[in-house]
Amino acid sequence: MCGDYKQSDYGKVILPFTVFRRLDCVLEQTRAAVLAEFDKRTKAGLNPEPFLLKASGQLFFNTSPLDMKKQMGDQDHIAENLFAYLQAFSPAVRDIFERFEFLRYVVAGKSMAWKNILDMRRAVDFLVSRPEVRADRLGCYGHSMGSTHTWLVGPWEPRLKCLVGNCCLPTYRAIHREHMLHCFPNFIPGIFPYGDTPDIAALTAPRALHLNLGELDGGSPIDEARRGCESIANACAAMHAERNFSYFIEPGAGHVLSEAKRQRTREVFTRHLRG
Repeated sequence: MCGDYKQSDYGKVILPFTVFRRLDCVLEQTRAAVLAEFDKRTKAGLNPEPFLLKASGQLFFNTSPLDMKKQMGDQDHIAENLFAYLQAFSPAVRDIFERFEFLRYVVAGKSMAWKNILDMRRAVDFLVSRPEVRADRLGCYGHSMGSTHTWLVGPWEPRLKCLVGNCCLPTYRAIHREHMLHCFPNFIPGIFPYGDTPDIAALTAPRALHLNLGELDGGSPIDEARRGCESIANACAAMHAERNFSYFIEPGAGHVLSEAKRQRTREVFTRHLRG
């Protein structure tokens, strides 16, 4: 993977990769037993964690069928496979890699955001092909990372007439300031010097966009999210579309779809999509 990194960045990935490879080797002998136990306990509706710890013989486990050798054999999908493998570790190991901010470097120079946008546009292709669907009244709703996908696809999919995102406007500025890895696949490398996530969302105008946010949502630090919403509002006003952007910050709320947010979602879709 060295081709994805500048020489000055090597030190930032050598240590986490060393730890990653060591963990991979430790689990090699028990991988098949752990996978069998995971399948058995999941089908039985049981919490598999204590069984997986016993099967691995360690204080951690991994439920992915991948290993380092398999990942190296699929160079075209190495970033996606590495992310999936890391997410399959037990929580304590995932925490180690989050502290390394490892995934920030895995996706450096690459963008998974565009793949997500293309996937969503194919979904819209399917919807408009259906006879029971009113193609002129399509809306899009997303919660958490789905909210990020909503305002990412908005500028590139004019067939969506109204978009509502719930609980996710993590600005790149906040991500760097707080050392977050929230919604990392949606980083767009190289854009930060020229704009931030609210600038992307604002490109949806003049079509309708509404954002629900929680005052205590750690995934979207509210000071940056509030400034982001104000930035979107200014951009919409410049296009004489100020009535088509709205946002709601619920006091005391976190990363949830509350009844208050649900009600505002219904109101926005009713106002913009019903004839």
